[in-house]
Formats: sequence, C-alpha cells, structure tokens
Amino acid sequence: MRAECHKELGDRENVLADTGKALKVNDKNMAALAMRGDAYYSMDEFELAQRHYRQVMALKLLNSGIGLFYADSGLNWPSATAGTGR
Repeated sequence: MRAECHKELGDRENVLADTGKALKVNDKNMAALAMRGDAYYSMDEFELAQRHYRQVMALKLLNSGIGLFYADSGLNWPSATAGTGR
C-alpha cells in the first residue's frame, strides 16, 4: 500500500489521503483503518484515532467466534462508535 511508504516518510497528510481512498473501495480494510488511526494519533487527534481503532476492533470481533455468537443470538452488535459520544 502506498500509504505505508508515506508513513515511513512521516507524511501523515498523504497517509490520510491514501487510506481514505482505500476505505472508499473497501470500508472494512483493517490495515487502512489502523494506519489511519496511527496517523491521527501522531497528529494528537486522539478522538479520531480512537474511532478508527474501535472500527478495527469491531471488525476483528466480527470475524471471530464472538461475531458468530452475536449473529446467532439475535443480540445487537455493539457499535464501533460506542462510548465515544457519537
């Protein structure tokens, strides 16, 4: 991913631009979400970083046995923005 090169160069704005484009193609791209979280964190944008990290965690749970439990139980899946005031 080109964003990884930008990350190595410390070019956070282009990291955000490239990961944004990747997420428009696949909004469940965990690598892009995590890299975007890292970029926001390094810019002291902690709420934005947390939002992206929560999305990664939710996707990881969804792909695990816990996600299957929620699907089979009829319980509501926790929102990726739960606890963020959004």
